[in-house]
Amino acid sequence: MKKANTVQAALQGSASALGLNWIYDPSLLESFCKDKSCIYLDIQHELYKQTKNAFDVYPNHEAGDLDFMGEMLYQLDQFLRTAKKATPWEFFNTIHQFLTTYNGYIESYGKDLMTRYEKDKVRGVHQTPHLDEQLINMVFYFVFHDREDSVEQALEYTKIFTSDPSSKILQPMLKDLLNDLENGDLQEALDNAKMSVTKPYKERIVKALECKNNEELLKEISTACGAKDAFAMILYILKNTSSTEEALELNVRFGGASSARGIFLSVLTQALYGPFESDKIKLNK
Repeated sequence: MKKANTVQAALQGSASALGLNWIYDPSLLESFCKDKSCIYLDIQHELYKQTKNAFDVYPNHEAGDLDFMGEMLYQLDQFLRTAKKATPWEFFNTIHQFLTTYNGYIESYGKDLMTRYEKDKVRGVHQTPHLDEQLINMVFYFVFHDREDSVEQALEYTKIFTSDPSSKILQPMLKDLLNDLENGDLQEALDNAKMSVTKPYKERIVKALECKNNEELLKEISTACGAKDAFAMILYILKNTSSTEEALELNVRFGGASSARGIFLSVLTQALYGPFESDKIKLNK
């Protein structure tokens, strides 16, 4: 089976859900998406106005653009491709320069970088004391998976955005999960991931994988940005769908932080099923 490009898969996942990202109203999404595809849409600004539980924060983005986490992943990949001196310190400076002109929503971990930049530039420190427990705590591993660089490298770049100690466990788990999926064993991959994480993550994963249907999942697991619930939901979708397209469609219908989850789902499903090739894909990178 042809192997998918991990970074390309991640970017496809980010873009797939941006048109409906951060709508916390599954009933509205289910009605809107009934009988049609809801991936790779333009930003549905009018739909956001129909609920109080939504955040329309990408007024300048179009179909095929990335959410903030996807953009950070893309910027790191480009930096490693082009930088004469590729170090976390140099990327810290590069990403600050990028963010000064970025016209999208900046997540809390990006705002933290902008706030502390001048002080840390003088100190020569790229690591943040900011504890961010979103999926930024493991997403940078995807940039290194195809490069066959160490998890340690991914962890050093992660420290620019979060001090979350869970990263040291989550990123090796993610590496093993991808390897298991590339070998074609979904159940073994899920079992190993469940056993490899710390108690708070394990409890949420077990709870999600025990859910008998989507309605039960949405009662038990939050669709918000926190990594513990987000990753549990990702594994539930992975278990209960049979293609990348099906996984991305279901992800959008669940609502909430669907672009961030989409990054992971696109990578994991393409590791299992091979490259996602569809006329629906829109990607402006």
